[in-house]
Amino acid sequence: MPLTYATEADVEAQTPTDEDVPANVARRLVVASRWVRHATRTAVYDTDPTGLPTDETLLEALRDATVEQVLCWHRTGIDPDEGSTGAASGVVASKSLRSATIQYAVYAESAKDRARVATTLCAEARLVLADAGLLGGPVTVYG
Repeated sequence: MPLTYATEADVEAQTPTDEDVPANVARRLVVASRWVRHATRTAVYDTDPTGLPTDETLLEALRDATVEQVLCWHRTGIDPDEGSTGAASGVVASKSLRSATIQYAVYAESAKDRARVATTLCAEARLVLADAGLLGGPVTVYG
């Protein structure tokens, strides 16, 4: 079973009451945890036998960053399993029958933003990790 930093209950607790819990949340947690783990790969901390930090503050930061990533994907309509292709769909703003014209509400810049969100850790998650001191450290070789 893949290492995940958050649970479905964690996502439900952070989802605003006027929003639905994301679909396929279990899968999104696995992918988001992988991204968080990749972003923190140079961080040094003690772990338990399952690979989770023994420091409660660090464990909470990893959990919160994972939840932030899942909610970011949900709010932007991104499916992380589709990568940047999951960001390509647009909302039809107008259409016409005779000339077969379709105009999408997603313009080039917002399409780029959606592609970025689909392929990188979101700003909120990065801030949580940075505040906990889990980002930006140098690579240290022991031994």
